[in-house]
Amino acid sequence: MTLSNPIGIYGIQQATIIDRVTNAMCGLVVLGDFDNQNTEPLVPLYGGGSVFPYEVASGHADAKLKMTVKQYDLNALKYLGGSISTSFTENLSGEASGFVSTLANLAGSSVMSATTGIASVGIQTSANPSFGTYIVKAVSATTVDVYLDNNLDGVTYIDDSLKITASPLTITATSVTNIPGTGLKLTGGSGTIGMTTGDMASFSARPENTYNFEYHGGAPGVSKPEFTLRVFTEKLSGNKYRYIEYPRVKGNGISFKNKEKNWSDFDSELMVLFDATVGYAYRIGVIGR
Repeated sequence: MTLSNPIGIYGIQQATIIDRVTNAMCGLVVLGDFDNQNTEPLVPLYGGGSVFPYEVASGHADAKLKMTVKQYDLNALKYLGGSISTSFTENLSGEASGFVSTLANLAGSSVMSATTGIASVGIQTSANPSFGTYIVKAVSATTVDVYLDNNLDGVTYIDDSLKITASPLTITATSVTNIPGTGLKLTGGSGTIGMTTGDMASFSARPENTYNFEYHGGAPGVSKPEFTLRVFTEKLSGNKYRYIEYPRVKGNGISFKNKEKNWSDFDSELMVLFDATVGYAYRIGVIGR
């Protein structure tokens, strides 16, 4: 009976991360390969003139997992890459009107000025701002050029310097100057405009969205939390279930890659730890034959 009906495990369906402190769960469902490398090397005893060992014993287990993940959810990055409370921001409701940051001087101190430079940057009425980081550079005392680090929203570059203004924009006291093709505007300061040629300021903008986050890898003080990992393979016909559970694992960072005309994924290496509470490092569960 056993020979004619062997137990098989097929594919991978889902990996579930369980926080060992809060018991909160998060699921990873867009997965590639899952590689369990929990091998125990054999350590041979050699001596004298024998070319074969006299004895062999088990060494330390390699205790590693490697998982390819094809979804960039914040929880995946936090648990697999490590995080602290200051290393990420998340906006669950998004920004219905988009977002623009405060203009900040980048080189020199004359471009961003409430009186003699640009007092503020904002979103034009009923406009959807173009995404990216902008640099505003003074061309003269009263004019600026604008540069943008990407053209994902179809903004036209004038030249290889990533300039997006065909001619310099004139900044007038207390008046609004639109940045063409971006949905953004600059407002002049309250006094006589007098910027220093070559000075620069910068700001960033996000388009209308329903969700956004930023994850900061390599931030000081980042910790890699322990968590429980349950890996579920595909359900087989006849109500057959298979799963593997690792009560204690710790992520060792992420290695991501972007591919030409293909979806990005990242690899994460995890270390399997012994859990003295349950008395094992992992378990394999089989329901149905």
